[in-house]
Amino acid sequence: MAGLGEVCSHVGAILYALLAAVNKLSGTACTDKACSWNEPSMAAIKTVGYAEGSQIDFTKAQRKRSADGCDDLPPVKIPPPTQDECTALYSMLHSSESTEKQPVTILSVIPGLAKRYIPRAVQLNIPAPLSQMYKPQHRSLSHQELQAKREEVFTGLSITEEQCRVIENETRPQAKCAMWFDQKAGRVTASNIRAACHTDPDKPAVSLLKKLCYPVAYKDPNNNTPHSLRWGTEHEGTAVEEYTKTMESHHTNLTVRKGGLVINPQYPWLGASPDGILTCDCQEMGVLEVKAPSSLDNSTLGEKSKQDSTFCLKEVGGKLFLKRDHQYFYQVQTQIHLTQASYCDFAVWGPGKGGNGEMHIERILPDTDFLSPCVKRLANL
Repeated sequence: MAGLGEVCSHVGAILYALLAAVNKLSGTACTDKACSWNEPSMAAIKTVGYAEGSQIDFTKAQRKRSADGCDDLPPVKIPPPTQDECTALYSMLHSSESTEKQPVTILSVIPGLAKRYIPRAVQLNIPAPLSQMYKPQHRSLSHQELQAKREEVFTGLSITEEQCRVIENETRPQAKCAMWFDQKAGRVTASNIRAACHTDPDKPAVSLLKKLCYPVAYKDPNNNTPHSLRWGTEHEGTAVEEYTKTMESHHTNLTVRKGGLVINPQYPWLGASPDGILTCDCQEMGVLEVKAPSSLDNSTLGEKSKQDSTFCLKEVGGKLFLKRDHQYFYQVQTQIHLTQASYCDFAVWGPGKGGNGEMHIERILPDTDFLSPCVKRLANL
């Protein structure tokens, strides 16, 4: 009755599948066999005679085809270039370097033309970063020996006024400048003054040590910066513009320029990077520190000061003031102290309700009695 039922074709397909499976299982795969040479055809065997290995040409056919027609040419002795020819070549490369604004590496070893390749820090006589004082052999010292070494290094720190001026001028791009990170390393900067003053000298916070000693590690190469820092950086320019517009009418010829890393020769282990250096014809030099907190959301500055106890401003008598125990107060006092400015304008900018913008500007004057104990404490850390 085969072929007359409805399922006969399916049964046949199953039987064929079983047959194929059995053949595969019982067969031998190529990987189950030992390696062997390819067996040439009988025609090839008849045309190729026996020979010793040294007499056999193993060159690939493609290589032989590409080499056909090429004769073995005798070597030609080329005389070395003369001094005049070298000088002409170097001059031509130097000219193209200036035109194309691309360095020509060979010039880095040519006397008289290698100036461009000398590191800028060396050209400007900038002192080596404090991080280079680290010596691996110091790790084997006892605590008492380390303390003695610390005193030796600390008392030997020095920097000239000219070096301070050059560093401030060269580091004005701040986070976009490698030198800014290099010179910050190992120094207690203004933004970390409060944390450094309140840490335990015998067991300082590890996070603080990392910030002070490895600032470049906080520069995320993947731009995974925390939202609060990214917001502040993106809106810093807006805050400075709003400050300038507001204060222009209160000064004569007000100028606001970017500040670099400020180091004072009297305190070579401290540093500060104000957001702006203020100059005008009516007052002495001042500094500017702006904040654009991301936490404001739709709140006004006044509302935020009442809702958030950690906010930098507090309301007293209907007016907003920077809290004296806040890290920003420590920061601006350090900036005033190191720059020897007569004041600091502390500005807080927020988008405000409706996106119209809102700014608080407060004049902070030097408070030596406040900062002096902090500086002494840091000197003994």
